[in-house]
Amino acid sequence: NNVNMITGSVLAVGNTVWVASNTGVWTWSMTAGSNTSAIQRYNNSNGVIDIMFDGARSIWGTTNNGLVQLDTENYAANVNVAADLGCMGIAMDQKYIYASSRTRSTQPKVYTFWRANGNLSAHLNVGSALAAVTSFGRPTPDYRGFVYAVTQQGAQTTGAGVSRQVVWSAEAANANVGASNNTFSS
Repeated sequence: NNVNMITGSVLAVGNTVWVASNTGVWTWSMTAGSNTSAIQRYNNSNGVIDIMFDGARSIWGTTNNGLVQLDTENYAANVNVAADLGCMGIAMDQKYIYASSRTRSTQPKVYTFWRANGNLSAHLNVGSALAAVTSFGRPTPDYRGFVYAVTQQGAQTTGAGVSRQVVWSAEAANANVGASNNTFSS
């Protein structure tokens, strides 16, 4: 077992376990038995926080400056460094990959990348600055063209225990629509 592993996203694809860690992305074979060594497939000294399988042959991971795409068969890495605040939580629908900003800010972002090539499409701005430094958790697409995000638990916007939810159209990522900017207390 590798001592660099940290608690992060873990997923299984075929007979391979993929792990996001503080040093990148690691794999190990489920058929190799217990006490086997993990193999580092992508190195990033700033870590990979979240990973997701696209159902084809790619693992997508969030890095300190964008996304990494790893091929599940030959382990080749394709890195996109377009996100100025880094990326944290990841989700995808049929057309886009969504990643929340890693850096906490009074104007956190959710980045939208084209699923076909991993290039940055747009990013959601919350509009006016939030009252406190915060970040969004994992964005959630509804597969009907809208994406939802909520400030992380413990983050404050206007008072103790108040969180903020935004919803926007994936096709017009900078425009809040529908039930945008809702606040609710925990």
